[in-house]
Amino acid sequence: MKNILLLLVFSNSLLTYSQVGIGTRTPQKTLDINGDLRVAATSDKGSDPQYDKVLVANADGTVGAWQKDNVKEQIASTLMENKKVVVFSNAPDINRTMECGRFEFRFNVGPVPQVKLSTNPAQQTVVYYSRIHRENSGASSFYGNNTFSSNQPLTFETSNDWQSLDDSSNITDTLNEIYISYPGDNNLYRLTLLPRTMQTSPTTVYFYTMMCEKF
Repeated sequence: MKNILLLLVFSNSLLTYSQVGIGTRTPQKTLDINGDLRVAATSDKGSDPQYDKVLVANADGTVGAWQKDNVKEQIASTLMENKKVVVFSNAPDINRTMECGRFEFRFNVGPVPQVKLSTNPAQQTVVYYSRIHRENSGASSFYGNNTFSSNQPLTFETSNDWQSLDDSSNITDTLNEIYISYPGDNNLYRLTLLPRTMQTSPTTVYFYTMMCEKF
């Protein structure tokens, strides 16, 4: 009889009160636990798209949720990346692309370095880059056609087509550094390009090197 009465009292409290406390007489939420929480068993839902939220808590223990994609994006934005692609051929391979953070890079014929966003933008997006072009002048100093250009815009539509970073000249046997950033992103990307001649006989063969660093 005591057990039945206790169950009735507990059930009545659930129906009467909108906030229930465990270990506290003054609950602040619908369920307020003043103590540790233990879950004995959980299932791996990493590949289930229905489980798209991650539980988080603030300083006073109030539990909320972040979208899983936002958490992944936040983690990715804090990681440094180093990527490299190399092609040894008489012409660039446009199918050899390099994804680095927000961007994807490749050499097109010319050779011309190109870039597009790693994911299609929801709306028109403008990014800016600066470029340092160093040409071999046969001297150790900064001579010849060495140039620096800054704040160059690239406009990506939702179609996210490849954009040329330098289509004004052939960049073979030159060293190019390109610094690019994504709007609203704290990361800076440095792209190093070095397409150089490796042999001239019986056919001319080039060594196309592209490296990306995300800071």
